[in-house]
Amino acid sequence: MFDRVGQIRLVGADEEAVFTFAADAGASDVQDDDGVCVVTTVAERLEEVRSALGAAGFAIDSAEIVLEPKSTVALAGSEASRALKLIDLLDDHEDVQRVSANFDIDDEELAGLSL
Repeated sequence: MFDRVGQIRLVGADEEAVFTFAADAGASDVQDDDGVCVVTTVAERLEEVRSALGAAGFAIDSAEIVLEPKSTVALAGSEASRALKLIDLLDDHEDVQRVSANFDIDDEELAGLSL
């Protein structure tokens, strides 16, 4: 249901410049997420790619292993609201360290939900 991948977030970096260094270091993908470059690599190469990007002078905001869904399920209406409430409850539980989900909620739908 999920793949374990390494994810490195770089703030204030040019996506094309990051791509050149990240690809040489073994990263599998680079995407821009509202001004933050997100570099994805296989989990086993996270430290190697992070070190290469740091040595190249990029400002690393975070580097961690994350669970990336293999497929997503579109949710809307009450299903979306219930799923978000469940995620919130799980996240607030003292024994839970991280919550991952594979649902997708349209941005307009998300803006209209009141939690």
